[in-house]
Amino acid sequence: MAELFIFKCKSCGVNFELFHMISEPVHEIVCPECGCKEASRIKRHEHKGALPKSKKHHKKHK
Repeated sequence: MAELFIFKCKSCGVNFELFHMISEPVHEIVCPECGCKEASRIKRHEHKGALPKSKKHHKKHK
C-alpha cells in the first residue's frame, strides 16, 4: 500500500508530496518542478483515514 511522503529535490530544493510505496526505489521519483530524478524522502505523513484538510477548511464561520 502506498503512503503519502514528502520529498525534497536535490537539484532545485522544492518539497513535494507523493504517494509512494516504501519498497519502491527513491531514484525513480521525478521532481514536478525541474524534472530532476534526484529526490530525498524527508517525511511520511501520519494520518488516519482521510487525508487532513488544509487549515482554511477548519475555520469556523460566524
